[in-house]
Amino acid sequence: LLFLIQKIAYHFPNPRLALYTIESLFMGVSLCLCRRILQMNLSRVWAFAGTLVMAIFWIPVMEYGNLSETYSMPLVLLPMWLQLNHLHSQKTEHPYWKAAVYGLCFGAVFMIRPNNGLLIAVITFVITIQLLIHKRWTNILYNALALITGVLLAILPFVAYFAANNALKEMIYANWQFNLIYASNLQFSMTWQNFRSVLFFITPAVLC
Repeated sequence: LLFLIQKIAYHFPNPRLALYTIESLFMGVSLCLCRRILQMNLSRVWAFAGTLVMAIFWIPVMEYGNLSETYSMPLVLLPMWLQLNHLHSQKTEHPYWKAAVYGLCFGAVFMIRPNNGLLIAVITFVITIQLLIHKRWTNILYNALALITGVLLAILPFVAYFAANNALKEMIYANWQFNLIYASNLQFSMTWQNFRSVLFFITPAVLC
């Protein structure tokens, strides 16, 4: 999916402007989802204020440009919003279509940067535990099938495209292997400057 976004941008006369526009759209959707999540427990005014606070922290991230996190954010927040809606409804059965959306979003994030989909995996785990507690065995089975179908629908078109162009090995390396190598070689020293940076960027998550 990350390659597709780049390909779309490079079809325009000014690819940098096109990428900035795409990023802005993704960021806008993310902030709208944040407002909807906050509005579940807050008034409209406070939810809007909370969204503005998050925007203050998130928008500077766009300064670095073309980050996988920006593209992943709405795909992570959408399952979170759906899950919270489900929990607020206090229903003992989980709709299959929501599981399919979780799968689609996870598959899409997996094609951007796999570790960005960790929260979706946690959401799926929470829903599974809830269904196990209420002994909804059939519902668990159908949700699992819907989830897997969603993941496959998101991933297989890209796999088929790269395989047809004899670039499947390169896709696997660029999407997954390189990410694992990067993560394993990552070194982080907790200096005061690094601590301030981490604190700045995790504040929206803490507030949410």
